[in-house]
Amino acid sequence: MARVWRPAGDVAPASLDSDLVVGDQRTRQGAHRFVDETTRLMEAVRLDVAVAHLMELTSLLRKAIDSGPGAGDPAVREGVEALARMLSCFVPFTSEE
Repeated sequence: MARVWRPAGDVAPASLDSDLVVGDQRTRQGAHRFVDETTRLMEAVRLDVAVAHLMELTSLLRKAIDSGPGAGDPAVREGVEALARMLSCFVPFTSEE
């Protein structure tokens, strides 16, 4: 759980004027792809594979924070928020935090 918790603590707070169009496109496309695949897997009740995809999304976001556009990028924040929402299906109380 610490692997998921760390990116959430690293992202910068969202500003009121943040534009969702700006940001690293590779990170955004990767996050959207994982969201789509994970949603399909959850609907097919392939929960073990869905969790594996969430861990891959965590790795993608960690790489974006460490050696990519950084924690202040809006695409990274969007990905972290999507990860937290999807994790709420598996660990609701931790995701809420």
